[in-house]
Amino acid sequence: MSQGLTVQVDEAGNLVIARILGGGMIDRQGLLHIGDTILEVNGTRVDTPEDLQMEIARAKESVTLKIGPSFEESRSQLEGGQCYMRALFDYDPLEDSLLPCKEIGLTFDHGDILQVRLL
Repeated sequence: MSQGLTVQVDEAGNLVIARILGGGMIDRQGLLHIGDTILEVNGTRVDTPEDLQMEIARAKESVTLKIGPSFEESRSQLEGGQCYMRALFDYDPLEDSLLPCKEIGLTFDHGDILQVRLL
């Protein structure tokens, strides 16, 4: 692909980054890693390399990817007992109908960085 990466469909049917071309834009940004799973492009689910190419070609000004991190990256983050995540939405526990005890909920806003610790 001209964006500087190669993808493949793994045994489980996931669209996985197989190779990142050195020196390209994706390599320089350092946001994607080999083994990451590409889930969506601009809000549209992609399951095949052809889906990915079509959605990237369809994009007008920018491309937003929804990525599932590689197993190795997830495991290394969790080995320390904590990881950091950026909130992609606002959350108010008082408005959550599925939360049985509203007092223990944590309010956060889109863009906040949350530190998650494993107990």
